Amino acid sequence: MFYMNKNRENQEFLMKIFIVSALIILFSSLEAMFFAKDINFFNNFKDANGIRSYNQYLNYILFNLFLSTINPIIISIYTFFTINKRDINNIYRMFFGFSTFLSLINVIMQFRIKSIFYYLVIILHIILFYFIITKERT
Repeated sequence: MFYMNKNRENQEFLMKIFIVSALIILFSSLEAMFFAKDINFFNNFKDANGIRSYNQYLNYILFNLFLSTINPIIISIYTFFTINKRDINNIYRMFFGFSTFLSLINVIMQFRIKSIFYYLVIILHIILFYFIITKERT
């Protein structure tokens, strides 16, 4: 009976991680698309940073998209393959908690205060951090 309860808790934790990670990836992608499509954002960025071409601007946006989505992808894949074999231990919580915290700081330091996706991604990173840190060892 204990094994069934443990397996169910692990599956619920996995689904929480998947849902929050998918939402982070979705909103980060929508934000990147939002910034890439509008020429006014490009002109403002060009004036502020001194870049010359639209290709450099797109490379910057894609690199930021990669940085904002790699952490949830790695956490989701690692948790999917190891949750039933190794459970959630303190090393998992410390490592992925710290990487999520760094990802949160990266998002906050971008200061995209005119975008609703900016705030949604920050909230979702905080939720992901909370889920990782508060998971009880099974």
